[in-house]
Amino acid sequence: MSEFFTRMGDGSGVYMTAEEIREDILKGVKDAADRGKIPELTEEEMDYLFEIRNMPGNIVGVERGRE
Repeated sequence: MSEFFTRMGDGSGVYMTAEEIREDILKGVKDAADRGKIPELTEEEMDYLFEIRNMPGNIVGVERGRE
């Protein structure tokens, strides 16, 4: 099982599995939608966030128009 290095909101480093990252994205999306009274992101949009999050480089970019 692969683990990916990431940082928490306070800057501390942790390793998370792909499943944990996907769960964290889903929780964040649900919380933001509830607080903002807006629609949740689609599965495709959450998959895209997961891809961005797991890019191997220190500097990450996204395609123009998908900011």
